[in-house]
Amino acid sequence: MRNSTKDAIGGIGLIVLVVGAFALMLHDGPKPSSVDIYKANVVKLSAMGGHGTGVYISPTHILTACHVVNAADAFVVTRLVGEVEARAVPIDQCNVDFDIGLLKVATPNEDFIPIEVGTSYLGQKVHSGGWGRGFFSFKQAFASLLHSDDTGNLRWLTSFSVNPGDSGSPVFNDDNELVGILSASRAYQSIAPYGGVVIDTFPNASLTSPSQNIKTFLKKWRASRGTS
Repeated sequence: MRNSTKDAIGGIGLIVLVVGAFALMLHDGPKPSSVDIYKANVVKLSAMGGHGTGVYISPTHILTACHVVNAADAFVVTRLVGEVEARAVPIDQCNVDFDIGLLKVATPNEDFIPIEVGTSYLGQKVHSGGWGRGFFSFKQAFASLLHSDDTGNLRWLTSFSVNPGDSGSPVFNDDNELVGILSASRAYQSIAPYGGVVIDTFPNASLTSPSQNIKTFLKKWRASRGTS
């Protein structure tokens, strides 16, 4: 009789556990895939002088490269699914040193998927998508090394092959956290400290403003607005 009672209690406990786990799954729902995020958040920014790429970090704000922001006073925003949102995008803030810019849109993106800013580190596997030469392409790479530009600001060097229009593209890690913004393309040679021997060459490497810069930029911007 005691064993039967224990079995019954154990069975009830198992049912409660299973039901609770199922309810939690329903509440949280499946995590958005990278495809979902690219469709909802990543956009082409077009202006008379050319185009670049950006990523929604809120329903009304798009993060991109500062040199993209400085190219025009207003942009046409086009999403990956082909929806064209022809509207002016006034400049909200731009940091030349980090090459990070922020645009504000009047009409909220109803399909926006919240994304977190992750942590950049060497050897990290990353992916990105942007409108190089006017066509969307998906890329994967590794963070090869850290590089300081002429102003002493930190940049990532990755093996992304980038084209005009990829500037401002978001860089994500495997957890789809934002870990960088594509800044520029350049040929790069790593020189040994003794003898000047070329030990590594990246003929079409990309410079990326890493998450450290993004976090600093967003913190200052939120402070200027009086928000945390």
